[in-house]
Amino acid sequence: MNNKQKLLTATAITGTIVSASAFTVFDYAICRRKKQPDVRKKEKRKPYLDYVLKEQEWLKEHQEQELKEIRSKDGLTLRAAYIPRENAKGTIICMHGYHSTNDIEFVPEVRFLWNLGYSILLPWQRSHGKSEGRYITYGVKERHDLKRWILYTNRHLAAKNKDIFLCGISMCYNLNGSRSGPSRQCKRNYC
Repeated sequence: MNNKQKLLTATAITGTIVSASAFTVFDYAICRRKKQPDVRKKEKRKPYLDYVLKEQEWLKEHQEQELKEIRSKDGLTLRAAYIPRENAKGTIICMHGYHSTNDIEFVPEVRFLWNLGYSILLPWQRSHGKSEGRYITYGVKERHDLKRWILYTNRHLAAKNKDIFLCGISMCYNLNGSRSGPSRQCKRNYC
């Protein structure tokens, strides 16, 4: 084998390794997870596991049976759990973060906020939970989804002329403050 063949072989091997690595990183960071996160398997949550499981049960008991749905700008069906409150002061939209779900990240807050007199909307972001989608876009498309949830809340969830609050974790911190995100009537709360 001469030097030219050795160089070509080394380049081919390097290219294969780089391509495989890039695909692995893309699949991990951008693509939808096949399995949903389980709080029982997270070490950092073990001290709070009983509380979290109890609050998840409360959440399941109080959310409406029918999921709320909207269509995203690019045609995906996005879904949300809704916990209505009679004579609500307003609605709080809680947007979960990267590779998570609303019944994990907002479990400690939901009952507290509901007891304060607010209805709660818990959307699953695109490519998460019960919403459609294959790719996470880190706010590029999610900000438009949030705007649609706000409009839906105004039109369909008896929130007209009432405050809408936004609560976001992780990548949603950025969504709530984006220029095309919340409308003027929304009040922002960064959890």
